[in-house]
Amino acid sequence: MIDQKTIWDHFSKWEVIVPHMYLDSSNFVTVGIGHWLVDSADAEDQPFVFRKDRVEVKDGRSVVTATKGQVATRKEIAAEYAHVELFARKNWRAKAFEQETYLELTSDDIEALFGRDIAEKIKTLTRILPEIDLYPSDAQLVLLDLIYNGYLVKGSALFKAAKAKDWELAAKLCPTTKNKGRDTYRKELFRGAATEEKQQKEMDPEAAKGRPRNISSPFQCTIPDSSLLIRQRSVPPR
Repeated sequence: MIDQKTIWDHFSKWEVIVPHMYLDSSNFVTVGIGHWLVDSADAEDQPFVFRKDRVEVKDGRSVVTATKGQVATRKEIAAEYAHVELFARKNWRAKAFEQETYLELTSDDIEALFGRDIAEKIKTLTRILPEIDLYPSDAQLVLLDLIYNGYLVKGSALFKAAKAKDWELAAKLCPTTKNKGRDTYRKELFRGAATEEKQQKEMDPEAAKGRPRNISSPFQCTIPDSSLLIRQRSVPPR
């Protein structure tokens, strides 16, 4: 069964981690580990701080109007959110927005935000797939990955394949994205689930009869603290 470390390791490998606001490939203002800031109010609710001193020209002189580490006001956060939105459809990479922004979230705040996001996705996944606890661990992980990224929708062909535990079909129905390595890995997880389920049925006659095993939910977990996650930036943002 998947555990909190497996979830943590998976997302730190595949998700870009950006402390400042940027526009993702769909032109949504985003921060942290793929967290969509729905509107300015959502951004204002986040504990942004100044990443660097803000220097402005007033009366012909350069004046420091905010210092590194200073907590940003709601007005300052709203202004930066609006500024980032101006770059819609310019196809900037996340890194490019660093030069256009002053504010960021700390590593601890990014991890806390990710933990809340994952917890919500787990609730949704458990609600739409009530038997998720009995799925092979590889299937649980890839389904969490897919719902986190918005690719698993109730009623879709992929969802129906997952509900029917047809892992080979689910592999074929996996989305095609710009990240080919991740696409391949998702398919491998589904095929691994098929192998895992087959082996489990061979070893466990009760499972073969469709009777639930005495197991605990892999989703009753919290995300562990980690100072390493924020430093791993190995793949481009979605």
